[in-house]
Amino acid sequence: RRDGPRCVRAHRRIVPYRFYGMRRSLALHALGISLSGFILGYDLCFIGSILVDVQRSLELCYPCEGGYSDEALAKCDCPGKSFAVSSVAVGAILGGLGGGSVAEWLGRRSALLATDVFFVAGAAAMALAGPGSAWLFYAGRIASGAALGAGGGISSTFMAEISPPGLRGRLLELNELMVCTGCLVAFVAAAAFGDGRWQYTVWAAVL
Repeated sequence: RRDGPRCVRAHRRIVPYRFYGMRRSLALHALGISLSGFILGYDLCFIGSILVDVQRSLELCYPCEGGYSDEALAKCDCPGKSFAVSSVAVGAILGGLGGGSVAEWLGRRSALLATDVFFVAGAAAMALAGPGSAWLFYAGRIASGAALGAGGGISSTFMAEISPPGLRGRLLELNELMVCTGCLVAFVAAAAFGDGRWQYTVWAAVL
């Protein structure tokens, strides 16, 4: 009937069509929130592709007994190199512990924007690090980790709160899918920029 209520069926429930009247706005919000998942995956995975270049650029584990080839540097291990990878976990713990309080204080959207600031600051610190300033790289990793720890929980909570019951599961899955996509893009970016340009891979996260 033309004058009847327009409805859509979702998970065996009839939901009034007016409930989805702002579906374009919902899609834009969901896309924006899922970008946090994309950056999370990107920042988690890019270090594995550029670690040898970072090690050479920051002179970590120097001098290395096996020489300075990629194979020798990959086998050469030291606390500085290990911390270049694991320091993101330090920030993630801090961000995870404080992210909920920040979201309650600032609100979900403002809290997500705050994590973006940490992402940008962390990427800038890492890209500007050089020999003798490895601490700057570590600081950037910790800042990025804090954004990861806070942003992961905040984005999932925000997504669940704005999603209609019939779409909530799919939109949360979108956020998880973007994490995997970010990880894949990190590998592709590192391969595209090539050796010696690991800073470009780091800066790509800002874009």
